[in-house]
Amino acid sequence: MNEADRIRKSALRQEIRDKLKATSPEERTIGSAEIRRRLAEQSVWKSSKAILAYVPTLHEPDIWPAALDALRSGKHLALLRYSPYADRYVPC
Repeated sequence: MNEADRIRKSALRQEIRDKLKATSPEERTIGSAEIRRRLAEQSVWKSSKAILAYVPTLHEPDIWPAALDALRSGKHLALLRYSPYADRYVPC
């Protein structure tokens, strides 16, 4: 990725963070439930044996119930963590 792409990606991430912070808790709850519903309908979700997920912050969509459902259904679950050495998120 070149420097211009990094700048655009960083700006887009900031825009998304700002929009997420501006949503009310009720909107986030409704939106999170819709995201989980759509995810559960996807054939790739249904047929997957392993899931890579994140632990959401207060302002991010709450996908945690979907991650727990994945575990209950026998899927393997890996979580992301930030690696300052690699300067990126990596499975842990």
